[in-house]
Amino acid sequence: MTNQMHQNKYKQVLVTPELAAEWLQRNPNNRDFKDNIAKNYAQLMTRGEFSQSSPIPISFDEKNNLLDGQHRLQAVIISGKSVCMTIAENVPAENFKIIDRGTKRTPGDIFKMSGIENSKICAAIIQKFLSGKKLSGKRQAGTDSSDNYRMFSMDDLLAEYKKRPDYWMHVIEFVNKSHKSFGGFLDPSLLGAWYAITSDIHEADASRYFNALTSGLGFTSEKDPVLQFRNYLVKNKETKHIKTVIASNRYALFVKSWNMFRDKKLKTLTYQPTTEQYPVLK
Repeated sequence: MTNQMHQNKYKQVLVTPELAAEWLQRNPNNRDFKDNIAKNYAQLMTRGEFSQSSPIPISFDEKNNLLDGQHRLQAVIISGKSVCMTIAENVPAENFKIIDRGTKRTPGDIFKMSGIENSKICAAIIQKFLSGKKLSGKRQAGTDSSDNYRMFSMDDLLAEYKKRPDYWMHVIEFVNKSHKSFGGFLDPSLLGAWYAITSDIHEADASRYFNALTSGLGFTSEKDPVLQFRNYLVKNKETKHIKTVIASNRYALFVKSWNMFRDKKLKTLTYQPTTEQYPVLK
């Protein structure tokens, strides 16, 4: 009898702004609301990029009170867009006590809940991969775009993973193997994201570039672009300046070194953010 009472019911519903406003009135627990999260979702909805296949449904308890989904519902109101969402009804309220304690689900948490191996590093790599793909060539000179890692929703990350799960496991294997020899000069998730971005351009060249970058072997000239970029990373790490290096400038040097590597050019690797157009991977 208890199992029947607590059997969740799932359905697809086109959530209009009016329906979202009605459902938000059923939110008696008043959990912490993050305005920036709702606005990020709203931007995705406005651009038509919000995934409708979230593994976390809009959830209601046995008394029809809203348990989870307030940010997505508010985003529907902000954007003025109607969005098809999965709705779960009759969910035991005790399942969501962890939310009431203020615990935040990270992308790694969602990947783990979805049964994805190496969930934390996988989610982080894909998050930075999507950011790099979208922002490369569009950043303003001299700006730090690290905050743009947050512009992608959990749905976006999972959708990207599901396109090619075996490939992302390959990327993680490459990172685990390469990062040990690299001495921590790049965050593992950033190393994986950059490898994935360039691998999509030319897989063999990406393997050669990153094997040389992480091992420090096989260079025949001090002006080898990969060696110059490696020396740049090592220098900033050793002088403890890595946290003060503008992320977009570091990425620009990576892009330029990759382009020079593919063009087989041996010249000084520099980037002047105030005078140069932001480089694009090729």
